[in-house]
Amino acid sequence: MIPLGFEMHLSPVEQAVLLVILGLLAAAALPSSLTLAVVGSVRAQRSGRPGLGNGIWYWFWGTALSWAAMVGAFNLDLGWYSIPVGWLPGLAAAALLWPRRPEAPAGPAGQIGRVGSRRR
Repeated sequence: MIPLGFEMHLSPVEQAVLLVILGLLAAAALPSSLTLAVVGSVRAQRSGRPGLGNGIWYWFWGTALSWAAMVGAFNLDLGWYSIPVGWLPGLAAAALLWPRRPEAPAGPAGQIGRVGSRRR
C-alpha cells in the first residue's frame, strides 16, 4: 500500500470507475501526446539512437502537459472546450521541437544546399 497518510477504501466498482475516468482523460490527450511521441521518436532517430524510449518519454510528458492545460481550462469554466484547448500547448511544443534538417556546408561550386535534398 502507498503511504498517503490515510487509507483509501475503494470498492471494486469505485476502482473501475476511477480507471475509466483516467482512461478517458488519457484518450482526450491523445492528439497532442501522440504528436509529441512522434516528435520524440524522430528526434532520437535523427541523432542515431533508438526512438522507442524517447517517444515514450515525450508521450508521457505530452500527456501530463495536456492534462494540466485541460484542468486549467476547465477551471476557467470553458466546459467541453477545455479538451481542445488542452491540446494547444502540446501541439505548439511539437511544432517547436520538430527537428529541422541541418544546412550543408558550401560545396565546391559555392552553393549552399540542404542535406538530403534531391535537387539536381
